Amino acid sequence: MPDAVDLYSPRRHFESHEGMVKPVRYEPRIFYSVDTPAPDIQLLSNGHYHLMLTAGGGGYSRWNDIALTRWRSDTTRDNWGSFCYIRDTQTGDVWSNTWQPTCYTSGQDEEVLFTDAGAEFRRSLGGLSVKTQVVISPEDDVELRRLTLIHRGRKPRSLELTTYAEVVLAPDASDLAHPAFSNLFIQTELAPERDAILCHRRPRSPDEPGPCLFHMMVVHGDNRHNVSFETDRARFIGRGRNPANAQAIETGGMLGNTSGSVLDPILAIRNAIILQPGQPVTIDIIYGISETRQQSLALLEKYRDYPIADRVFELAWSHSLVVLRQMNASEDDATLFNNLASAVLYPVQELRAEGQAIGRNRRGQSGLWGWGNFRGSADSAAEYNQRGKYHLSDHTDSGTPLLETERAGC
Repeated sequence: MPDAVDLYSPRRHFESHEGMVKPVRYEPRIFYSVDTPAPDIQLLSNGHYHLMLTAGGGGYSRWNDIALTRWRSDTTRDNWGSFCYIRDTQTGDVWSNTWQPTCYTSGQDEEVLFTDAGAEFRRSLGGLSVKTQVVISPEDDVELRRLTLIHRGRKPRSLELTTYAEVVLAPDASDLAHPAFSNLFIQTELAPERDAILCHRRPRSPDEPGPCLFHMMVVHGDNRHNVSFETDRARFIGRGRNPANAQAIETGGMLGNTSGSVLDPILAIRNAIILQPGQPVTIDIIYGISETRQQSLALLEKYRDYPIADRVFELAWSHSLVVLRQMNASEDDATLFNNLASAVLYPVQELRAEGQAIGRNRRGQSGLWGWGNFRGSADSAAEYNQRGKYHLSDHTDSGTPLLETERAGC
């Protein structure tokens, strides 16, 4: 029995099953609440760059086997991931473009849409509407988060937008084992002329590869003022605080522009904007990674261009339809896979067997071989490999489809 099947099957496979192709319906999953036993999630990938998003806005970004941002499987918090704070400089009110990390709900309308092509978060508060669209480029290892803000009041509104993400840039096991030691080798670099931050891991040997992580905030139009940066978590969060009440967000103003070798690295960019009544403002928040610093700089220049960034949404939509068609999978299948992946990534007590049943088990990893599981993921039939999406393989013993989802980096 093969361990996995190819994502792109030969053409003759489809020619012999033309009448069996499932129709693809592009209908989103819609959520109005994050109050669930385990977070509802959406997995996105282009084959190398993997992204997991929860309905609350948490999640992680991974590149092959490297964790780019810090994440923990904790159903009680879900405050790990890449976020964007919004602060009204006149009133001092602070909230975020997603439920996390501020968890601010007073007077807000919440709506989250998940599809196989991307995710969309919609929030409104006090006459301000914020829409966040998240996709991954099929062409490059780039994650694009586009914010569209509309002020429905009568007077101009001054806002500060601040991004935040904790950097790992190492295998997840290394960060889990000793995060403080792993952080010591990370070097950050500011690129103010590009409104960006570069980040790489200092090699411990001449042969150790050194991919370059980058982060950029682009405010389209002439609405760009006082861009500042921060890469030191201690300066940003403050003592005895957490991302929900970060010191740098409450105080406002310019960030510290700290860079270099910091004990606890983060990626944070702040941009001050003026919202005119009824005039939308578009901000692109970009994360990405490449093999070298030169390639990262080239990608920064590429995705600063609005038409190129705008094209990513069309490519992501087309790519998702093509992949589903080639796997003969429907949107219903994709929904099922994401629901199963949520149970794998987040432990759910209700799905765990009773202690007596677990104690009676006398089988080891070899007990899974009869189910086509040779990698030892005993907790679920949802397996993860290094391909870009999920795919189905037939179980030869029972004929029941065996779900194999993409390696989302868990």
